[in-house]
Amino acid sequence: MKNYFLIFQLIFITLQSNATFGQSKQSKKEQFVKFENDLFVSKYELINAEYKLFLTDLRKTASNEDISDYLPDSILWVKSVEYSFNMPYTQLYHWHPAYNNYPAVNLKKEGIESYCTWLTEKYNTDPKREYKKVIFRLPTESEWMQFSKPLPDHRLPWYGNFAYKMDKNNKPFALANIKVKDYATDSYDFVFDGGLITLSVGKYEPNSLGLFDIIGNVAEYTSDGKIKGGSWASTLEECFIDKTQDYPITDPRVGFRLVMEVIEK
Repeated sequence: MKNYFLIFQLIFITLQSNATFGQSKQSKKEQFVKFENDLFVSKYELINAEYKLFLTDLRKTASNEDISDYLPDSILWVKSVEYSFNMPYTQLYHWHPAYNNYPAVNLKKEGIESYCTWLTEKYNTDPKREYKKVIFRLPTESEWMQFSKPLPDHRLPWYGNFAYKMDKNNKPFALANIKVKDYATDSYDFVFDGGLITLSVGKYEPNSLGLFDIIGNVAEYTSDGKIKGGSWASTLEECFIDKTQDYPITDPRVGFRLVMEVIEK
């Protein structure tokens, strides 16, 4: 029975991964949008496939023991959140290709910072690069608030205070990957948005700047240590732009989004 469950999970996830806005097919330039002079932000939260490239490069010169601080802590899928259905993710989430477009989570601060350093070096030595010198880094909380782009007097990156819109057939469709309170049963619905945990990036409508998953999916770690935007396990109210989450950095509900700062054109 356990094996059948895993097979079903992988088939379901693979289908979901194909129903995105095509993040994995875009070049690095296309994945970033300008939000201030010489500052660009990634349209997407960093995904497993990108983080695995970093780990593959490290393994060329170091052992798993030497890079242990950079490896995802998969057991946190069951240690950090009290959901029994998470056990399969400890084996699959960070390594199976069906999860390549899912946000990288369960990372230590050392891993996140080292990824930024590694990507900066890769970019600045690429002969085909657009800019002569850049730095990839985490956004500050202030920058995150800036590019999250809520409407005036709103606490969400869309109009209104609901987690859904109505389509032309008057049926609701989700605006973010979060948990929804069912007041009739006093319980939470984790699958109203189409996913049980995280989802492949780019599934929902972007904000006005063209950024996906600002709200929900995974909360985003900033250089100030503040965690913003809420996650798949957050209610809409917990995701408000002006709020922060009290998750640990290394957690299945926490990922990150990159800023690219152009130092020399």
